[in-house]
Amino acid sequence: MEFILTIAFTLGISLLFISLAINSTTGYIAHYANFMASRTYLSYEDSQNNIGANLAQAKNQTKSTFSSYGLDALGVPSNSLKIIDQAQSSIALFRGTTVTYTQKLSMFSFVGGGQDAIFHSESFLGKEPTKIECLESICRAMGIDIGTCKSGKQAITIMDNGC
Repeated sequence: MEFILTIAFTLGISLLFISLAINSTTGYIAHYANFMASRTYLSYEDSQNNIGANLAQAKNQTKSTFSSYGLDALGVPSNSLKIIDQAQSSIALFRGTTVTYTQKLSMFSFVGGGQDAIFHSESFLGKEPTKIECLESICRAMGIDIGTCKSGKQAITIMDNGC
């Protein structure tokens, strides 16, 4: 009888640590995928003259990057990625991505209460302006009409590495 209780206790503790290790590993992989998706969004440049089209293309590429890690197999749905940019919040200082998903904390109901735990990962960095955003800000600073500035009718070189 003591042998059976010892084996059951040992297996229970082992399974508990294995389930916690799987949760930790899933969390690290989800955080890495979130960071890589955020970097894709923050560094994407398509050299288009339309800021909206460039950002839309960056969002599509970001979703593709996040989905490429196959987190659905680990219980993290691909649609859990949320892209945060300044268009959604006028006070946002940073742009980036967040991932929120739920998983059981443990396979045993007496550890973690048997309810799903909510896991949250964020990756916010400062987004570099696109070439067209940089050009528009320099034109505004110089007092030049943006339409004229884009047309190339000015006889000056507009270049600033401070964007």
